[in-house]
Amino acid sequence: MEKGIELVVCSWCFPNSRKEVLATLEKEDWFTQVTFISTTERTGAGGKAALCNQYGCTTIFGDGMDILKECHEQGLEIYCIRNPNKAYSSISDQRLPLYTSFADAVKAFFKKAK
Repeated sequence: MEKGIELVVCSWCFPNSRKEVLATLEKEDWFTQVTFISTTERTGAGGKAALCNQYGCTTIFGDGMDILKECHEQGLEIYCIRNPNKAYSSISDQRLPLYTSFADAVKAFFKKAK
């Protein structure tokens, strides 16, 4: 895969997962730049949708329905990753894809981008 993707990683649990995320990304070569941001808010002012808009993101991957719903309402393309402990009725109601893993969602994103 050619470089050229600018990646923004935004996590509300960032301090707990930063090392793991960085280690995973260091193994990849498909991105040009990685920006890490963190937030203590899931939605609303300071939440992920607001940060996506602030950083110019157009797409979000995640499993938090509250976050994904707000992002979708604000025009971001969403990739919903199934979490067995969560309900996804609003995703089903809108006939949006629900992916079994982050890897499957990323594959779908790149397939669509071709």
